Amino acid sequence: MTGRILAAAAGLILAAGTAAADDKPAAEKPTPAGVLLKEGRKLRDAKEYEAAREFFEAADKLSPGNPAVMVQLAWVCNEQQEHDKAARVAQEVLKIEPGHSDALSELGYAQFKQKLYAKAIVSLKKAVEKDEKNWTAYGYLADALRAVGEKEEADEVEATRKKKMSSGKVKD
Repeated sequence: MTGRILAAAAGLILAAGTAAADDKPAAEKPTPAGVLLKEGRKLRDAKEYEAAREFFEAADKLSPGNPAVMVQLAWVCNEQQEHDKAARVAQEVLKIEPGHSDALSELGYAQFKQKLYAKAIVSLKKAVEKDEKNWTAYGYLADALRAVGEKEEADEVEATRKKKMSSGKVKD
């Protein structure tokens, strides 16, 4: 972690700890890993992927095996074209929490980008089965199906995705 990121992370954790020391019950107080995860997501949303990755890696060190942190790390690795690492991280999540839809989605995307289309289709179908509101997995699945020439099935997946999105049954 770079000095700038480390300093920012330490400051955020201290600020969160000070703010949480008030009257909040222990369950409501932010954890250091939670603070880093939240800030990492902000950086991810701002497309500052390297900084986000550093926050997610720091959160992972503070809370090893936390699926929420690890899925974010896999997502950022995919964005940085590090699909081998993204796949490894997603597989670790699936060892901890089999059937984790977002981990299956990130694994499937990594497999797709590595041209492992059959594996990607299996992972992405599982992601959609586990969470029918995972619209990202629907999109990746349609892309993987098209890559293997299954245009009709890909079109069906896209139609299902659009129908669910318009009915408000799909998460962002």
